This record gives sequence, C-alpha cells and structure tokens, in this order.
Amino acid sequence: MFKVLSRFLLLSLVLILSFLDLKAQVVTVSPSFPTESSAIVITFDAKEGNGGMSGFAGVVYAHTGVITNNSTSNTDWKYTKGTWGTANAPVLTGIGNDKYTLSISDIRAYYGVPSGESIEKIAILFRNEAGNISGRNADGSDIFIQLYSGGLYATIASPSQNKIYSIGESITINGGSSMSATLAVNINGTDVASNVG
Repeated sequence: MFKVLSRFLLLSLVLILSFLDLKAQVVTVSPSFPTESSAIVITFDAKEGNGGMSGFAGVVYAHTGVITNNSTSNTDWKYTKGTWGTANAPVLTGIGNDKYTLSISDIRAYYGVPSGESIEKIAILFRNEAGNISGRNADGSDIFIQLYSGGLYATIASPSQNKIYSIGESITINGGSSMSATLAVNINGTDVASNVG
C-alpha cells in the first residue's frame, strides 16, 4: 500500500510541476513581479533558450519593445528600442558566465508609453550588432516578461527544469510572492510544506 501511495504522490507532484512549465529560464527579472512603472533589471542567460549567443564574445544588444492594450497580438510590438541589424539599440552589461543585464529605471518612461495605454509585457530578443546571431526562447520565439498590476501574485522559482524524481528523493521547491503571504505546496488537498513571509 505504501509503495502505491508513494508512486501516486510522486506522480501527482511531477504532474503539478509539469503543468507549471518549469523550464530553464532565458531571462530572470528583479523585482520578480515588475509593474509598468517600476524599475527592472533583466538578466539574460545566453546558455539558455536557443543558446544562440552562448560563448559570444562581442557586444550584446537588446531588441525590445512592449505589448500594450493596443497590440493586436504578441507580434505587434509597440515602442521598439533601436533598429535591428545596427548598433542603435540598448547595450547589455556582461556580468560573467554568459550572463548579461539590462537595467531600466522606469519601464513606462524607458519605452515612452503614453499614460492612457497599459503595458502588459516587455518583448525582448538579444543579438549581435548585425542581428545574424540572436538569443531567443528554445523554440525560436520571442521572449516576454509579464508585467503585473499590483495585488498578490506567486511564482515557483525552482526547480527550474522539468525533471522526473525517484521515489523517496527530496525535492526543494522555492517560490515567492509579490507581498507577504503563506505559500503552501499540497498534494491531494494535504499541505506537505508551507512558508510564511
């Protein structure tokens, strides 16, 4: 009976984690829940996603814009910074180990979005000057950073990759929230871990 229950619990946890789409991230952001008027630091990991810029030794540029309430789709970027294939674009700062950062002090002001328009996402790609080498999602798609409107939001930060675990193996799950809250992991309605913060 214990063996069946353990397998069921393990399968449940694997299914929960797979539904959360936890893949290695091409970008991470600080703060974790940026708003359209907040400062943000975007960290690009060139080894992740399509890996197109992994090991690249030149200047890394950002091709970036925003998706607003006036965008017709995720391909309808607004207020794009720079011109593809030129050095007229934001330059990232290398921080070592194939990672780069772009710091924005005020998202709305940086992109020049008028106050009557709401910003839903930052759209971004990374490239060399010519644009023939680029960093994107693993499937070649654009990278999007969700912006939040205040309130309570929660996320799971790790594990960062889908993985199948062995029965009895310990799993460390790290999460965060946009404000003080009790975060809990439960299996079949039973809390197996929780943290208040």
